[in-house]
Amino acid sequence: MAGSAPATAAVGVYVDPNGVLVQDWEGWGTAMAWWADRIGTWPEAKRAEIADQLFSTTNGLGLNIIRYNLGGSADPNPVTQMRPGGAVPSYLQKDETTGVVSYDWTLDTGQRQMLDMAKARGADTFEAFVNSPPAFMTASGDPRGNPNCSTTDNIAPANYDAFVAYMVTVLKKYKNGSAVDGAGFGTEFDTISPYNEPDICWNSGGAGISEGNKLSAAAQSAILVKLDAALAAEGLDTEISGPETSNMNNLVSQWSALTPAAKAAVDQINVHEYGGTDRAGVRNTAVSAGKKLWMSEYGCCDGTGGDNHQLTNPGLWISQQISNDLNVMRPSAWVMWQVVEDEGIQQSYDITWGAIHADMAGSTYTHNQTKMFPFFRQYTNFIRPGSQIISTGDNNVVASYQPTTGKLSLVAVNNTGSAVNKSMNLGAFSTVGSSATAVRTSGTESFVSLSPVAVSNKQFTTTLPANSVTSYTVNVGAAAAPWNASTTYEIVAAHSNQRLGIAAGSTADGGQALQWTDTNGAEQGWNLQPTTDGYYKITNANSSKALSVSGESIANGGNIVQWTYGGGLHQQWKIVPTNDGGYAIVNRKSGKLLSISGESTNPGASAIQWTDGSGAHQRWTLVPR
Repeated sequence: MAGSAPATAAVGVYVDPNGVLVQDWEGWGTAMAWWADRIGTWPEAKRAEIADQLFSTTNGLGLNIIRYNLGGSADPNPVTQMRPGGAVPSYLQKDETTGVVSYDWTLDTGQRQMLDMAKARGADTFEAFVNSPPAFMTASGDPRGNPNCSTTDNIAPANYDAFVAYMVTVLKKYKNGSAVDGAGFGTEFDTISPYNEPDICWNSGGAGISEGNKLSAAAQSAILVKLDAALAAEGLDTEISGPETSNMNNLVSQWSALTPAAKAAVDQINVHEYGGTDRAGVRNTAVSAGKKLWMSEYGCCDGTGGDNHQLTNPGLWISQQISNDLNVMRPSAWVMWQVVEDEGIQQSYDITWGAIHADMAGSTYTHNQTKMFPFFRQYTNFIRPGSQIISTGDNNVVASYQPTTGKLSLVAVNNTGSAVNKSMNLGAFSTVGSSATAVRTSGTESFVSLSPVAVSNKQFTTTLPANSVTSYTVNVGAAAAPWNASTTYEIVAAHSNQRLGIAAGSTADGGQALQWTDTNGAEQGWNLQPTTDGYYKITNANSSKALSVSGESIANGGNIVQWTYGGGLHQQWKIVPTNDGGYAIVNRKSGKLLSISGESTNPGASAIQWTDGSGAHQRWTLVPR
């Protein structure tokens, strides 16, 4: 790119089909609050223009996941300062004069009409989510929150059952309804999230312009358990997602604070990432809990110096977030908050959020793509539902592999002011095509097809211009089996280059696992046998006993020993690629990593489990004998 600094030496990228980070990628999505409330009421031809750009796989983003907002606002809404589309009406309304509460299924026309347009263009995964209970159920009478939110939930325990009944009634209406009932009905929601960002102090006072509801862990737990029972009682297959914390760091603590019954009620962990950096903690929380994981909401960007449709930085920022998420957090879906944003809001706040800006407050029906659109499309068009996300050892490169078709896509972001050379090593595949297609977005390009890149000896080297995202696609053959059950491996600590073994060659239950210099003895040999969901039983070649956490501990410092295999979660391990070419060995029960105590490099240092700290004493290589 003109004006960029010269590229440096090539960075090696090893694409490892045996290092599966996400087994089944579910896709990309958007929430429908608040934009669909307004755009869904545009003339059909105009809203179709938006739908084509969002959901079509031909020239659009190809989004397939819809997060549908079950609103909490009164109709008509007495709060005048809410943003365009922010007052999503509840289907359950209370007549303030008579006190009568009744359902009105004619409401929310905009979202329902956009839902139908999304389905017609291929959307196939649907989640309902709630920002606030119906206004009359809240403690403040206001779906924007509670002035006393620091100490008070905005729904009283006496209304939990009514709130749950409301959600279940809406889900049933959508599932059992049809076009005769109006647009959108006849949709079965796969999941429901009963609250949103409960860790934020949503305050209805001041300039609150959207719905929100802070909830304590006790309130969250009670609602989750009641909702789970109600869904089962009504025979609905809709599963529960949560806890929808606003940032990654809060997810770990919020999940820990839920009751065991509430955790059992949740089928899918959802997290937002408006703050925090603990992607590994989020991932380990989901793995330890045995739950599916979504990055269910993120949008940006503030501080952009004004509403500028061609500004590059927001698209690059989103691209870097996606690349970090898919390589480190490893959700099975990634959902943008509002793909479409209100032009007036962007201008008023001097911000540039969203891939499309539209006139939601007026009646011009105008809309424009921002530069975020082609940057986002670099990912959504090339990482498709049903693919695997596999390891590259580089957080700036996402690899998507479709074993059934043999299509491999690599999406590389260069979020720096200098060109970067990358050497893509595809040697782990049985066959590799002779060229790779390439598409790029940069400051001067928007989803531009480039000349094919030659592939030689199963690798290619390419230059990524400054501030760009490039997507490569190449046909490849099958990968070798992840780990050979008949092979004996040495497990080598990265920090000490010593082997994992059993003290004194013991064959007894409770024999201590430790590191020692290479003896080539059977006590330093290990066999890997798959259990379920990508986990392995790791068996000592000398004793035939399984690597286990002593006493089934989930605490940091829990001793690693050998024990007769009984199928316990504390005896199962996931072997997860790290970005230095090694592996983390993660216990299924605790979510903690096989580590060497005190980071010691001395022979005889004990093996323990510990929270992931990205230390070399927690990284291993597996060397076949």
